[in-house]
Amino acid sequence: LAGGAPAASSDEQLVQARIATMKQNGQILRGAKTLSGEKAVAAASTILKNFKSFPGLFREGSITSDSRATDKIWQNWADFTKRLKAEERNAEAMLAAAQTGDKKAYEAAIEALKKPCSSCHLAYADVF
Repeated sequence: LAGGAPAASSDEQLVQARIATMKQNGQILRGAKTLSGEKAVAAASTILKNFKSFPGLFREGSITSDSRATDKIWQNWADFTKRLKAEERNAEAMLAAAQTGDKKAYEAAIEALKKPCSSCHLAYADVF
């Protein structure tokens, strides 16, 4: 389910898809700086696809015992989706840099992607 879930998904399926997608992003970002060429393009493409899928994985109230999401997401939906859109733009920059082979821009885009992840989790997830 990484990268998306069918519209008729249960809360549990949505939560599991969110977890899998976030883990996939984390794994890719941890090793992305060592990638180049087609592998870098594939990594950036996956990150971009995942960020585009996130709003659909957060149907209102989709919280289970496995979820760290809080109701703050839906109470502040405009801010939450604004943050996701910003990350989409960072992923687009990562992909563009990967496609042109611009290693410096590629690495800068990776760093730009990492920082907002923590900020969003602190704002919208039970992380502690």
